[in-house]
Amino acid sequence: MSDDLKTILAEQAQEILNQHNSSEIALIFVNGSIARKQSHKFSDIDMRAYFFSPVSHTHFYKLIKRDNRPVLLNCQCISLPEIREGISNPVRWYWFYHGIKTHILLYEASQGLMDNLLQFVYKNKPNPYKTVPFIAERVGNILEKYYKLKAAYKAGDLINVVRVTENIADDTYYVLRLFTPEFPPFVTENEIFPSYLSLNNLYPEYVEDISICKKFTVKQNLYIDSLYNAGSRLAINSINLVRATELFKEKREGVEWLSELLTSPFLDEYLE
Repeated sequence: MSDDLKTILAEQAQEILNQHNSSEIALIFVNGSIARKQSHKFSDIDMRAYFFSPVSHTHFYKLIKRDNRPVLLNCQCISLPEIREGISNPVRWYWFYHGIKTHILLYEASQGLMDNLLQFVYKNKPNPYKTVPFIAERVGNILEKYYKLKAAYKAGDLINVVRVTENIADDTYYVLRLFTPEFPPFVTENEIFPSYLSLNNLYPEYVEDISICKKFTVKQNLYIDSLYNAGSRLAINSINLVRATELFKEKREGVEWLSELLTSPFLDEYLE
């Protein structure tokens, strides 16, 4: 990690400490691509602030400068009691565990606190029986979407056929993932597509249908440009729409960061 990045991270951690009573904060660290040493010029900075007690705000976002270009910093704020409760959900357990397993520690209220938390989360990995309620929820979703798909198809409603088939594919994927311990969950945005591909070995009978519903069967070399251009336009236009709306120009309790983000001098450059 470069000295410039170390300075940026230290400054941002200190800013969080300055905004709160130091006795309230348990841990501040960075995870994501920077911690995994996989960051690139478009990577954001994933920061986490863990508190001893619940806090009113769960996230904030901020544009900062790194290597003379704007970078998005996102910080998730959560309390240790909420983590201990949340890991009973198998899906959240995977995200919490892999989110803290590889990290760059910036602040620790007491020595060994991060190690103790990591050990606690690891020891409380949900057993297969705990996945049942979450599989049940997905099954209910699939049943509901099945009839919505029938209705959309009968009405010739292509938009909802596209939307509902993707919902069904996602719920099916999560059922398979929760139902099969040897099927590793994805832990980064870069692993989502390989995770689907890994179904070839475990559930080959699902692969073709999921690929169709997820639009993986489209010729990517012909389709990717239009997807990129459309997605870029949507992102820029939606941000500008919010920025131009008076309602979002005033600070709002719990999301004070929003007005600062929308008026950041770096925002236009970030959207270029």
